[in-house]
Amino acid sequence: MQHHTPAERRHATEAESARLAQIAQQEGWLQPLPEVHRATHLKPWQHALFWGLRLYIVVLTVIVAWAFTSGRVAG
Repeated sequence: MQHHTPAERRHATEAESARLAQIAQQEGWLQPLPEVHRATHLKPWQHALFWGLRLYIVVLTVIVAWAFTSGRVAG
């Protein structure tokens, strides 16, 4: 097991930070992300589908909540 002095650990941390900064610069991680634009209009069938999915999720959540609160065990 190696024991490093605080100065050695600090030097290693500074070297790792410098290397990480170099990689971030090379990969373009420091550049701002492009703007995300929302779809402005949905087609009527897409709008209906999303509302149907919302209703489906609510119904399933109610069923699961009822199953947990009823205390019945299947089988």
